[in-house]
Formats: sequence, C-alpha cells, structure tokens
Amino acid sequence: MKNVLYNDTLRRIEMTALILESPDAYSEDDLAEYFDKVSVQTIRRDAKFLRDMGIEIHSSKRKYTIEKIPELLYNEMLSVYLVLNRYDTIKNLKLIKKRFNKSNTAKTNYADRHKDKTMMVFVKILKAINNREILEIEYLKGTDTIPAWRRVTPIRIQRFYRSIQLAGFENDDENKLRFYSFENISAIRFLNDIISGSKIYSEIREEKVHKTSKIKKYPDLTEYFSTVWGVYSGGEPEDVVLRFPKEIGSELENKLYIETQEITEKSDHYIMKVKVRISYEFISWLMGWGGIVKVIKPKSLIDSMLVKAKEITDTYK
Repeated sequence: MKNVLYNDTLRRIEMTALILESPDAYSEDDLAEYFDKVSVQTIRRDAKFLRDMGIEIHSSKRKYTIEKIPELLYNEMLSVYLVLNRYDTIKNLKLIKKRFNKSNTAKTNYADRHKDKTMMVFVKILKAINNREILEIEYLKGTDTIPAWRRVTPIRIQRFYRSIQLAGFENDDENKLRFYSFENISAIRFLNDIISGSKIYSEIREEKVHKTSKIKKYPDLTEYFSTVWGVYSGGEPEDVVLRFPKEIGSELENKLYIETQEITEKSDHYIMKVKVRISYEFISWLMGWGGIVKVIKPKSLIDSMLVKAKEITDTYK
C-alpha cells in the first residue's frame, strides 16, 4: 500500500499522463471516478497545481487537454513517479552508509552507535545545491591509490543506471564540470558547518575560500547530457560520422544510444551520425565493434582509434 504522503503527487503525475495520452477525453467527473474516492474539487485543485508548475492544462467543453509541458519538468515528473513507486533504488547503498558512518562503529554509547549520517549528508548536499554553497569531498579518482580532498560547487545529484553521482564544478570553475561517484567519496565537509577556531577553519580563512559560488549561471544539464555518451562527459560536442555494414543495420536501427543519433540506410551500408562529447567510454564502445565500424570523421577520433589499436597490438608482440 502506498504511503498517503505520496498519493497527491502520484495522482497528479498520473492525471498528467492520462490527459497527454488522450487529450479532450477526460472531464473532471471522469477523472474523479478514475481515481476513486476523489472529489471533483480535488481534481480542480490538482489542475491548478499543475498549471502553477508550468504545465499548460486547459478545459475545453469540460474536457481537459495539455497544450505544453516543459521538457525538463516532464523528465522530473517521470523520475519522481519511478521513485515514489519504489522502482528506483541506489546501488551499493549499504557500502555508502558504512562509509559515511564509519566513525560510529567504535562508539560504546547507544545513541552514538545508532547514529546514521547518510540521509542527512544527502539532505545537506541538496541544500548546498539550492543555496549555491561550496563543499569539499575526499575522493578516490580512477587509478589513484590515495583519495584527495577536492573543493566542489555541487549542482546536481544524478543517476547512472543504479549508481548515484554528484555533479559539480571543481574549484568553483565553470569550465571544470566534473562527475563524482558516491561510491568513491570517502568523506564530505560542508564549509558552513566547519567550527570556528578549528584547524580546517583556519586553513580556509588563510586561503580566503568563498563559501558560496561565484558562478552566475549554472548550465542546463538536461541539454548537456544530450551529447554525453554514458557517464563520462568528455570535451566539447563534436560531429561524428560512422559507417556500419549492411548486415547489422536492423540491430543498429533498433538501438537508442544517444539523443543526437541519426541513422541512415544506404545501398550497401548504414551511416550513423551523432553529436557527442568524445570520451574514453565512447572510444571503448567503438573499439568493441572491432573492424565492423569505420570512423569517417572527425580526424581526431580516427587518430585516437589508431593509437588504441596500436596499444592493443603492441601488447601481443
């Protein structure tokens, strides 16, 4: 049974879905009957709520229609619906909790032993995002063996498959957008929580560190990720053209790799065009095709493929 706290949100999202699927099909009475034990007044309040959110919902001849819904809001509503129906869970949450609560394991006091800091860590990160506050994370990157402290301006918590990441600007530099896996974060410091007179407080004062971001406008990450292949962001978006043989065309056409993909059938082959931020992950995907795929452009990607191919062949010499 769903928690009553979720019911209003779930109903409003489902109401939006119904109207989008069948414009001019549902009246207030129809919707009240559909949701069972909901009054017409509740449906009217829901419609006003959706309207206030930015959804252009209107009633014509007593039937509802939605003329426009912002793409970002559409995405957010679908994500919320998945979460509230408990179909969206965090991978390795037990390990993340253990890491953030590691100082509790040696405690003998009952209250201290039963403290759980993890949920408050996420609450504080979201507050830092909303208040444009800078924080510090101890992070283990790639092949490093020792984690290092990094100063980050957080702008979003996001999912990649079932993993969860913190997106932010390193050193409050808008040209250094980075993505940090929570599984590799060993500790977090919230600058506004640091006690006056402590060693860390003194170091921050000496460095004249700002506690709030100086970046004027954060990027639209929904648009940003439309050109990201997988999880790693790569550089600036580039126009990539790939050639695939005819025999794998149907497989290619049925796959949704990235929003910018365009697949065109030719007489004896297929052409795939994508605007993508070229990253190690994208190159690895190309390498996985072996000799099946041929990069037509850009030249920089062709050169990268040749270097990787040489590294592989040199290993076996």
